Amino acid sequence: MEIKKLIGAWSVILLLTACKQGQLPFLVQSYPHEDYGNQLKKQGLEETSLGRQWLQRAEWALQNPVSIDIPFSLNGVFYTDDIEAGAWRFSLKQGSALRIHANWKSPDSSRLFMDVFFFEDGKWEHVGAAEKGTCHLDFECTEDGEYLLRLQPELLGAGQYSLTLERTPTYSAFPVQGKDSRAIWSVFGDDRDGGKRRHEGIDIFAERGTPVVAPVSGVVSSIRNGGLGGKSVWMRDHTRGHSLYFAHLDSQAVNSGKSVKTGDTLGFVGNTGNARNTKPHLHFGIYVRFQGAIDPYPFVDNQLREAPVINGFTTERY
Repeated sequence: MEIKKLIGAWSVILLLTACKQGQLPFLVQSYPHEDYGNQLKKQGLEETSLGRQWLQRAEWALQNPVSIDIPFSLNGVFYTDDIEAGAWRFSLKQGSALRIHANWKSPDSSRLFMDVFFFEDGKWEHVGAAEKGTCHLDFECTEDGEYLLRLQPELLGAGQYSLTLERTPTYSAFPVQGKDSRAIWSVFGDDRDGGKRRHEGIDIFAERGTPVVAPVSGVVSSIRNGGLGGKSVWMRDHTRGHSLYFAHLDSQAVNSGKSVKTGDTLGFVGNTGNARNTKPHLHFGIYVRFQGAIDPYPFVDNQLREAPVINGFTTERY
């Protein structure tokens, strides 16, 4: 894939999981499906009916995707005598992490290509692919929008696949120890002060004194006492550069400049600041440079949901 297509919609921290460790796909100049298509053209197969049909079906799939919700699970099959490509369209929010996996079983050892696209300026832009010989892809979404997954086997390739798309929290630790996203009672964008301002974070309710932990490794940029947030901690996400805000603390447990690891205690749940008349809770916010406050919910939503499997298997006719 081209490096320029990874800028904007995708973060350079994205890892496309493969057997070869340490080899990052955004360092290469092409992707397996494109390489294979170019090989067909070099061999003159695009002038044949079969070669032309394979290339056309790849483009047709982009214009005719099936709309789905995440999580999604499907059992499907590609046949030798039926040149096809499958495509599925879905929405993602900034901060979402998605895991795509296809268990591919082919009687003739043909490859299955997995590619992801982002809808921008009225067309689908290629933004990611599983590496050669793999059918697994993990990534973090850095821009709200519409995405598309395309699967296509090699020319005359056949096999069965079990496809799953599941969302996972970007941050591996929930900000309040012992709690999960069910404890979020107020969300990003809620009205505050009679509609004069909006809520720039999420509120996670817990008993006073419950540890507030770092959801990701980083460094404490400042600790404060006063204002709307009362006793608060600011830290910077080392990997993404985001500023994380933890407010209404009963007390702080770190000092400015301290490096913290995922799960380290930053402070304790309270109701200081303008939360003194509410039940103890953590106000958690995420701020991005040049963008301001963003919705933290996709980063920490750890209530994983299973999708019913759609069975697309029909008959064994390879």
